Amino acid sequence: TTRESDLILLLQSFSPAADLEAFCCCSIYHRHR
Repeated sequence: TTRESDLILLLQSFSPAADLEAFCCCSIYHRHR
């Protein structure tokens, strides 16, 4: 969703590797849902 994309972009601005972490977190979040 747009909200997730914005969150990833926001994290990416803090750390170049944050997008990977966010992707993993989102994947885990969706799996447990």
